[in-house]
Amino acid sequence: MNINIKSSKILLSVTTLTLPFIFSVGTAQAALQCRSLDNNPRTPEAYYDTALNLTWAQDANLFRTQLTANPNLIRQIIAAIGSVHDLPNAHDNPVNSGTHFLTDADFSSDGTMSWFGAQAFVSWLNLQGYGGQHDWRLTSGLTSSGAFCPQNCEDSEFQTLFVKDLGGIFGTPIMTQHNGNFLLFSNITNGIYWNNTEEVNYPFGSWVFSFDGGIYDPAGDNDKNFRYLAWPVRAGNTGVRCQ
Repeated sequence: MNINIKSSKILLSVTTLTLPFIFSVGTAQAALQCRSLDNNPRTPEAYYDTALNLTWAQDANLFRTQLTANPNLIRQIIAAIGSVHDLPNAHDNPVNSGTHFLTDADFSSDGTMSWFGAQAFVSWLNLQGYGGQHDWRLTSGLTSSGAFCPQNCEDSEFQTLFVKDLGGIFGTPIMTQHNGNFLLFSNITNGIYWNNTEEVNYPFGSWVFSFDGGIYDPAGDNDKNFRYLAWPVRAGNTGVRCQ
């Protein structure tokens, strides 16, 4: 699947496949390293996961934060990105064309958005060169071997973060069970996050990850027009180490 950025004609690849808080600080903390993306080493905008070789945005609801600072953000994204290409399905314009044209309905002020809105947001970050980078994306819903695995697969991106980095336990909301690393990030909730992983048998949906228990949910259960969150990541080590 590709995303068409109107102003730059860049095509970006997306994976397509057939109670009180409990703190349990452990060795997983060493896997996260603070990174600054604005040349000020005292302000963390990201965390580098050494186990995954992956950089996570520090803000788990970055879209809402940016929208609060810039009320015109949705209009700007729609004007600049225009459309998102995906596996042909009924949400396309025209139907089954493989192209979905963005509208205001793809975005919400609380930071949730359709899958199309989430893809457009990471494309917007790339167009703006967020943190000096142009290859931000949504997380993959696959294990390191390329397989689907709903839970107990700690080498996938979100489950590595949930279990090894944040100290979560499968079946327990992250707001209830986590370690000290939880406080490194802002705006983490028990919400659901989009992945970039589509599935040929269910082209109308995409895989998602729930922080209300650390479990992936398949594309067949998650229509692309549902409203979930987006957490931008990029491969590799990004920015400068915080001081």
